[in-house]
Amino acid sequence: MTLQLRQPRMSPRMQDILALAREDYPDLDDESAVVQVILKEKVKDVFFLDKEGKRCILRETIYYQYNRTASHYRKISIYDRSYSGEVFLVREPWAASLEVIDRPKQRSRLFKHRSEDGWKLPEDHPRHFFSFPREIQGLILEFALCFRSDIPIHPKVITSNLDDDRAHKKPDYDESWFASLVVTAKFNGKGSYFEIRKVCRSDIDASCLRTCKKLYSEGIRQLYSNTAFGFDMTAWKSDFYPYLYGIGKIHQPDPSKKHVTNLDIETALSQIQDRVPETDLPGWVYYDRFLRFLYVIGPQNASRIKALKFKAMVKLHSCKALTPNISAICCPRACPQVDIVENFRIHVPFIRKFCPGLEKLTIVAEKDRELVSPGVGMHKAQLIDKAHKEALKAFLNGEIRTIESLTELTVLDEQNNSERTDIAEETINFIRSRAIERAHAKCSEESDEMEADIEWTL
Repeated sequence: MTLQLRQPRMSPRMQDILALAREDYPDLDDESAVVQVILKEKVKDVFFLDKEGKRCILRETIYYQYNRTASHYRKISIYDRSYSGEVFLVREPWAASLEVIDRPKQRSRLFKHRSEDGWKLPEDHPRHFFSFPREIQGLILEFALCFRSDIPIHPKVITSNLDDDRAHKKPDYDESWFASLVVTAKFNGKGSYFEIRKVCRSDIDASCLRTCKKLYSEGIRQLYSNTAFGFDMTAWKSDFYPYLYGIGKIHQPDPSKKHVTNLDIETALSQIQDRVPETDLPGWVYYDRFLRFLYVIGPQNASRIKALKFKAMVKLHSCKALTPNISAICCPRACPQVDIVENFRIHVPFIRKFCPGLEKLTIVAEKDRELVSPGVGMHKAQLIDKAHKEALKAFLNGEIRTIESLTELTVLDEQNNSERTDIAEETINFIRSRAIERAHAKCSEESDEMEADIEWTL
């Protein structure tokens, strides 16, 4: 029951709520109908009585996230032959860096938040984080740092200061929120009441890693080893490649992978290992989501990754030429698509070098978009499906098997995300058998070492 309905004069806001309640719940009395509207529409700052007769009120939702606005940036326009009228965000010289932000300011030391006595505890305090058992510490870090295990996150690491929404779209794990309901007992002049507030946080909140080195070393391992990372393989000239403005020039290297050689791959491996400036990276590394991710997180963090997911197309057609076995279909223009086979020829050396702990690999294999269309007849559709299976099977029996650390392979169909065991069964069994043999060999080796230690002791 809403308490405001008992007052002789209702506010215009309550009159609107009452009108809506009478319209939506004509069979209920006014007070019960208004309560239903408050709960359904999440109406804030209106007192009501719950089923037990307790006074309650809904308050604004709290979002635990730093408000990343562009207040420290100014917009400049570039008038160039190729980039006429483009607007970029340039950092103001007076903008504070993270190094400065992390340090306490002289004036702020005069004030203390009321919660500080509860969280800023000495290490010998029984409620200090490192006083908890290791299992409890692990659960807390997993809650804060790890995404849901069945859903990979798609990190966005290709940076740009172009004033374009596509260049600043938040990654998946930053758009979804984990909400919990907080009920606080309070008191005012009319008596006690319960304040109900939804508290939301990002699915991943890594701010705790900046607390101290010890917490960082424990948490960073959880972050990368217990999270699956997903990547859509970049398609040349069919995707948005944001450019970067700095030091009086625009940086936009060529993203094409058409002519990448083994020597180019070896050079890029060294560049990522040595952490060269990002503008020194070749375009096919700079704009590749997976390779750029490896560059950003560094070799040490990449070595902790255990699960990856890739989505890509199995390319069948030949550009500006008739497709083998599918005589009536061709690509009449420079092809914008990148083949999964060609992409993995490039990616596998990076996986073997920087992700030696990779155990689970998931591949979503798309059909060739240049060939699949509603107008394709049944016979040609069957030819396309057969060619798709043959190309995908040859790919799985080749590059994928060279990733020695793999213990689990999953190949999904793009339409319904069902497993393609008919195509991948041979490679899946090969990887599983190899993993079992390796585990048996390791157990045997450990057993021999234990026996040797016992004999030496005796």
